[in-house]
Amino acid sequence: TIYGEFIVAFDLACVAEKNNVIGIDIIQDFLDLFQCYTLNLNKVDQFPNTVDHWIYMDQQENCDEDDVMVEWEDYCIVSVEEDETIQLFGANQCVSRTVESALWNLNTVCPGISDGTQFIQFDSTYNPNMDIIIMDSGVDASHSQFDGITIERIFDAY
Repeated sequence: TIYGEFIVAFDLACVAEKNNVIGIDIIQDFLDLFQCYTLNLNKVDQFPNTVDHWIYMDQQENCDEDDVMVEWEDYCIVSVEEDETIQLFGANQCVSRTVESALWNLNTVCPGISDGTQFIQFDSTYNPNMDIIIMDSGVDASHSQFDGITIERIFDAY
């Protein structure tokens, strides 16, 4: 049982196959199973045709929980996550940076911010112990912004 708000991700290839073969909108069919949850139209997948498509659902006020058993494969569901607020560790903070709107199309990546992007600025002593993989044709690993960062090229086309 999920309370409040949650995100459901669907496998695009599976959804397309079921929509074409069965002739129904499989996501709408999934939504119709619930009486206490509605589709949140304010939080919409900006890129619904890449990898997985997600929807955001809210529990209606004064409505008991829905007791629905769902076979994930029947509805092409790949994940369900309850929406939650996270707290950044220590001095780390979420900040915004203003950039030219045409610069690297960052306004496309972050559509909520028309002239910039958001990122987490980590305290210089904090080690998040994570790997970040970047697919880009123009990363200059010798740039001063990458000082002190270990860069391992997994694949280099040049």
